[in-house]
Amino acid sequence: MSGGVLSYSGFQEIMNRTMRAYNTAIMKLPREMRPASSDIMIDIGSTISHMAGFMAAGRNTFLFPVDILNMLDQTDISNIRLADIQLPFPAFYLSFGSGLSYGLPGPANVIDGAYVSAADNKGGPSSLSFYFTSRRLDGPHRGGAAMVTGASPTFFAPLTLQPDDTLELAIDRAIATKDIALEPQADRVQALLDGVKEAQEQGVPIVVAPTTGFARAAQFNRAALPTMKRVLGLACNALCLLTAEPEIVGHGWPEDTPVKLIEQFETAPSPKRKRAALGRLIDDGFMPIRIVHAANSRENTDQGPVESTGREVAPHWRRGHWRRQPTGPGRSERLLKWIKPVLVRGDRGAAAHGHVYLFNKH
Repeated sequence: MSGGVLSYSGFQEIMNRTMRAYNTAIMKLPREMRPASSDIMIDIGSTISHMAGFMAAGRNTFLFPVDILNMLDQTDISNIRLADIQLPFPAFYLSFGSGLSYGLPGPANVIDGAYVSAADNKGGPSSLSFYFTSRRLDGPHRGGAAMVTGASPTFFAPLTLQPDDTLELAIDRAIATKDIALEPQADRVQALLDGVKEAQEQGVPIVVAPTTGFARAAQFNRAALPTMKRVLGLACNALCLLTAEPEIVGHGWPEDTPVKLIEQFETAPSPKRKRAALGRLIDDGFMPIRIVHAANSRENTDQGPVESTGREVAPHWRRGHWRRQPTGPGRSERLLKWIKPVLVRGDRGAAAHGHVYLFNKH
């Protein structure tokens, strides 16, 4: 693994271990509760792979509060070249707190963040990948089979970039090249069916599902795409904000981190004890996070005029956008400046449309 990018051999090792753990888990389930396909196992392996890249690159998480998410959701990104974005790390996680108010196809869920990674491909365009995660809403899943019964939907958006690409162009290319497949690739489906037929002829008891995994994945992508275009815009706006205003990022801990463990870390009398305290926190699943503070990016409000008819304007958003200011040698570089959205007549309540309302964890 280099810079948070997993090697092919590393990915294969993760998938092999995932398969063994998955097989052990499903054996604990009654037959009628076992999945009809191995789709969940593949998704779990993919999630672990992105987690491995995240951890190898330093375990960096950026938490975006709801008020900033609301504003970013009301910011136009259509004129921004993705090449203008400067990533803080090769791989990291964008956290949407307890989750957006919408989710991915499948069991009830909310999208709660994305693993982000980038790579410069030698001799070719660079890449920017988003692996969106979700949180199930149908209660906690416990026991040895929880990895199967509680698996949450995910969405992978690998974008291969050309220098002048906007987000829309990058998404269109990913669909055209089938990096985001909306239809199963006929050659891959046929190769799978040929392999099944050959195995059956050799006496291997393989049951053919009504649809292939490729077809199921394409169906999922088609159902998820309208939502994911919006969430990709939100995520890219978040990256623009990190590029334009890095000073608004502070350090903190997840809300449920035990206060005693934090105190042990912060008051440790020596570097050795500090490392030991941090190790205890990480072992218990608590990692330091970067919090995007709302102080410098508070929601703008405008009392707004009274219309000539005498009726007051209803609360609504005036969308924000990004300004690309020339800078650097020969003014060849671009500095992003956020022209924030404005909530017109915010004094009359929330806008009827446009908020990214988050669910409360409690």
